[in-house]
Amino acid sequence: AGGSFIDQLTESLSLTPLERIALTCSGNLQMVFSSYYMQPVDVVVDKMIQCELSDSDKKMSNPPIVVYDREVDMFIGDSMFCKATCKVKVYDDELYEALETQDVGIGQLLRLRNLGPLFSLHDAGRSNDGGMWRFYSMDCKGIVDFDIVEEFSGDAWDMKQMTSVISSEEHPTL
Repeated sequence: AGGSFIDQLTESLSLTPLERIALTCSGNLQMVFSSYYMQPVDVVVDKMIQCELSDSDKKMSNPPIVVYDREVDMFIGDSMFCKATCKVKVYDDELYEALETQDVGIGQLLRLRNLGPLFSLHDAGRSNDGGMWRFYSMDCKGIVDFDIVEEFSGDAWDMKQMTSVISSEEHPTL
């Protein structure tokens, strides 16, 4: 399956197949939800605060241009399905500009430069409403890296009012 850690989480958290997909998404979560619900995902940046560089960041041979504490909410229609809290270290001028001027999700940011990050899942669990949360890192060496906690609503995969129904009359038959 997904490796022993993913298998352990699947069993201990009783993850559904859709939750396992969300658990292992690496920069494409918006696309997965958009495809599932056949609707666009709206990303609302609630907080983006520029932080002071840590002493360890300052000592790096290539220190980040900027470090942000960032919070976003993701919506399908009027329904919020995910809150993401993130520490972002930016080493690239183009990505810095995008973060400063646009409300972009992490996946959109990575696609700007066709980046495939190294994904590391650190932990996951269940929230009080039955939703799943995950803590992970993504690293695009020398360009941008992220430490992210995402909290999914209990109905993230079951927002019935959001699902589109396609009838056979809407498309040609073969």
